[in-house]
Amino acid sequence: MKPIRFSKLLGQSRTLRSFRLALAAPALVLTLATAQAGTPTTPTAPAEPEPASNWVSFTIGGAFVDGNNGAMQTRTQTNGDFYGGIDSLHYSQAIDKSTTVTLDGHAMPGLDDYEFKLDITKANVGYVKLGFKEFRTWYEPTGGFVPGVVGGWIPLFGTDADSIVRGEASIEAGLRIENFPEITLGYTHSWRNGTKDSTEWGRSGTLLPPATGNTYNILPTLNLIDETRDAFYVDVTHTLGNTDLALGLRYEHNHNNDALYMYRDPFTVATGRANIEDYVTDTDMFSGHISSQTRINERMLLSFGYVYDTMSSSMDGSARYTLPNTGLPTALLDNGPGHVTNNTANANFWWNPIDDLVVVPSFRAGWEADSVTNLDGATNLMRASNDSTYDQLNEELEIRYTGIENVLLYAKAGLEQDTNDCTLMSVNNTFRMQTSDINLDKYQVGANWYPRQGLSVSAQYNYAKYTQKYDDSFYADTSANAFDAELKEQGYDTNDLCLRVTWRAMPNLTLVTRYDYTLTTYQNQAFLTNPGVPQVYTNVVDSADITRQIFSESVTWMPMDRMYVQATASWVFAQTNTPANDYNPSYIADSNNNYFTGALTTGYAIDNKTDITATVSYYGCKDYSGIPFTSTTVNAGEGPVGYGLNTQEFDASVTLRRRINENMTWNLRYAYINSNTSPSPDQTGGYNDFSAQMISTGLQIRF
Repeated sequence: MKPIRFSKLLGQSRTLRSFRLALAAPALVLTLATAQAGTPTTPTAPAEPEPASNWVSFTIGGAFVDGNNGAMQTRTQTNGDFYGGIDSLHYSQAIDKSTTVTLDGHAMPGLDDYEFKLDITKANVGYVKLGFKEFRTWYEPTGGFVPGVVGGWIPLFGTDADSIVRGEASIEAGLRIENFPEITLGYTHSWRNGTKDSTEWGRSGTLLPPATGNTYNILPTLNLIDETRDAFYVDVTHTLGNTDLALGLRYEHNHNNDALYMYRDPFTVATGRANIEDYVTDTDMFSGHISSQTRINERMLLSFGYVYDTMSSSMDGSARYTLPNTGLPTALLDNGPGHVTNNTANANFWWNPIDDLVVVPSFRAGWEADSVTNLDGATNLMRASNDSTYDQLNEELEIRYTGIENVLLYAKAGLEQDTNDCTLMSVNNTFRMQTSDINLDKYQVGANWYPRQGLSVSAQYNYAKYTQKYDDSFYADTSANAFDAELKEQGYDTNDLCLRVTWRAMPNLTLVTRYDYTLTTYQNQAFLTNPGVPQVYTNVVDSADITRQIFSESVTWMPMDRMYVQATASWVFAQTNTPANDYNPSYIADSNNNYFTGALTTGYAIDNKTDITATVSYYGCKDYSGIPFTSTTVNAGEGPVGYGLNTQEFDASVTLRRRINENMTWNLRYAYINSNTSPSPDQTGGYNDFSAQMISTGLQIRF
């Protein structure tokens, strides 16, 4: 479900404006009819003044949480406490006849959400834009659940959510003089720092949980993020005759100082050691592009484009085992400078041979070269080098036809061929060369039918087939490499069907029904390789089937002029089946991702200045699959984690808005949310259950 930002202040609603128009319409009709009849007209009241075009909105609010506060912060993307500030600001002022200054922004200190944009524009000269934004995103940090282990829950740091702060500062200047090339220059500095939960579970060695003889070595981890990026760019566009030309250059420097943090003994967090892996990466990227678009005549349009980019990077790393937040690096990891160059060119031809037919053939070609050298962190000697080239061709044809009354027909076909040659040389003179060939075929057909006013039917079918084949050569100066299992071929087939019906059953009732079906089948073939021994191939097997069906319905109803009701519901049935489950379900189990979402919203205009809106929604799924931790189902020192959820969530909110005068609007909002584990266990073991009550009020002033 999409996270809800409960801090957003809603201005004057569309519902209220629609109600005012509906209420004014009878009086207008009566006035016109009386005037046409030649009778004396009654003086009408003066028109209500238009609201001012500038505004500032203030909001304060807070939450009362029962349960896991971090889960609430992550779900609602609020701080789980009190907040307040300027929710929205817009100010525009003409300095003289040709110069305008515009300021937009907001500042919510409690939510760490800030943004402002300053735009100074002078007609027929250009503009300067300054921008700044910074906001916080919350992530659930409480840990992970291992079924069958005493205690079950493996904690990390606490109950409050970790978070990432993202920000950007920018300046842009544009030259806009008539009959002169448009030139744009800009610079942005962006950053990302903080901590967030990771999907990666680490190994900690063999540890003994309390009161059990089983061992395990998998632990949840945290990502420590510290990243910056600086980008400079220049773009030039100009029109010569019937051709539009564009040229652009861009340079970026990225500096990432990230780490993976994992407690080595989760049952003694206060004193247990932590494993921290640090990675410092510096990347420089340069790119340039040029494009043209030429209108040959009213029925033909031709466009070209070319992009060149290059990237150089280096990485240094270290690992340390330490008490929480202390200690020095104890082991150096590898660093690996690398270089990548990429070229892409494309051409498109839009052709309208007859009035009802459009044909668009297109072509794209790309070629890339990569080079990476891995050095030993202690000796600075080469451990391995990797050189590869990558070539890509893509052809596509799209056709649209409207020659049948009330029907639109369209079709698209795309073919892609890729080749990748890779050479790997290691420090012990082990040499390996691999060629990979990729083919991707994509087809689409569809139709939109409008049988009558207020009714439309759409159908679309998509098919894709992906195949990747490998050709390996493997040499070594020793026989220490032994047998190595490799992929010989892999691919998938996807069939996708979408049906949609939109029906305006009555002037005040509209229904939208949709059904989606997708089936993807994955195939694999492997072989065993050893120097001097012929390759042995396995059979091609269907390694997994993923089936997804989605039913959705939307109903919009206006039972009276002052009221509207909207209801939506969606059922998703998704399942992954794999033969590996038949071999050993202790490691890879078939999985389900079935869930239901539904929402009901109603709005009512109490009078010409007051309206109220209420919403309720529900989300539910029962897909948890957990394998108990026992020494009979897993190898010593290893244990599985559970996947999927058994979660129910209920939301309700009500918002009251009151227009005090033409330039002032007040609102009050209350919301309740409850998220809990259904009776069966789930991926969180119930540790992330919570309920929360949120209240906020805001005032918008126009000036």
